[in-house]
Amino acid sequence: MNKNSTSLYDVAIIGAGIAGMTAALYLLRNHQKVLLLENTGYGGQILEAPIVENYPGFTKVSGPELSEHIYQQLKPLGLSLTYDKIKHLEKTTTHFTLTGDQTYTAKSVILATGTTPRRLNLINESELIGHGISYCATCDGAFYQNQTVAVVGGGNSALLAASYLSHIAQKVFPIHRRNHFTAEKALISQIQNSTNIEILYNQEILAYHANEDHHLDSLILKNQQVLPVSSLFVEIGRLSSLTEIFKDSNLKSLLLFDQSGFIITDDTCSTNLAGLFAAGDCRSKKFRQLVTASSDGAIAANSAIEFLSQI
Repeated sequence: MNKNSTSLYDVAIIGAGIAGMTAALYLLRNHQKVLLLENTGYGGQILEAPIVENYPGFTKVSGPELSEHIYQQLKPLGLSLTYDKIKHLEKTTTHFTLTGDQTYTAKSVILATGTTPRRLNLINESELIGHGISYCATCDGAFYQNQTVAVVGGGNSALLAASYLSHIAQKVFPIHRRNHFTAEKALISQIQNSTNIEILYNQEILAYHANEDHHLDSLILKNQQVLPVSSLFVEIGRLSSLTEIFKDSNLKSLLLFDQSGFIITDDTCSTNLAGLFAAGDCRSKKFRQLVTASSDGAIAANSAIEFLSQI
């Protein structure tokens, strides 16, 4: 049974990644009553980044370190961080109601839920999650010290994972369905020059094979090549994480989403529903980077401040 929070917040932020924490920073500095809600741990997807080299002010920093820097900046401002997975969002004439393990109310809401990993959709793929199939190299890479692993994908996330794993595993096979990567040129060069990385272009994974302990031991590629590996790290893109929140909500039919399920906003990060804003990767947009997530957070916060001043 859900417990109810009796507080009415000025702004509830769903998601404590870079976008959500930046929004909280701007709102708290403006003396708003803010509730920051997070399902797992503050930092979001950046926690999976072994090294960040494209965030202003830091020549080189790990994702967890950058997250911690921002969190420590929030603490003296009176941050209220609550761990709860919001599963439902509704709106009355006066406020929003957010429901997870508890129920919360707020005058406005900023969606900063980020994304979820896209799966390969192999038969019984979910059965091998944690048994050789992973969506987070920094989380699970250490389990495969001096072993052979594969990474599927062709963007920045895939090559960052391959680079990180090359310092742990004996051999790393990046697998990409095209004949070229779409990642940053500096990353591509780094991968191509690594001595224990062997790139497999124009390849697709058709199936996998598990051993008698139900752990991944090989991949079957499109030319029926069998590739022995101890683990496969999947980095083929991300999906909208808003599906569950709006599944049975009366707001679903009122809001605008793109074909991939990302919420549509204007350039002020405002949705078409007054008082509801979106920031970061959950928003429909072309570029998804740390710095653009941070920018979204600042814009959404200022838009929320403007909204609150008018009610």
